[in-house]
Amino acid sequence: MADLPAANAPTWPLQLLNLLARRVHRTGRAFGHGHWWQGMPGVLRPHADWEHLVFARDPQLAPVTTPAGSVEFLQCVAATAGTIAAFQDDERAGRGDAALARLLARAPLLISRTTVG
Repeated sequence: MADLPAANAPTWPLQLLNLLARRVHRTGRAFGHGHWWQGMPGVLRPHADWEHLVFARDPQLAPVTTPAGSVEFLQCVAATAGTIAAFQDDERAGRGDAALARLLARAPLLISRTTVG
């Protein structure tokens, strides 16, 4: 990956982290496996179709226990409005993590493809 001059560095990753941190601080609820975040337009630029996030256990990092407690590693996966709608539908229908299971079946390493081809 080429080094970008500071003036050209994208700002959206920091804005996103700030939004997520404020949400956790404000509500007191941390994100966990199967949770989703319905984003705000423009946050995940430059990929306008990927405005939402799904949180899932990292498939390659096992939970660890430390003297301070246990840690579960999560991935934050970019998602489209259609993916979030599927999560909402499954939640309303009481189907648990069905949408997450479908997502994991399509992308076991939870890598979002923002381009086709």
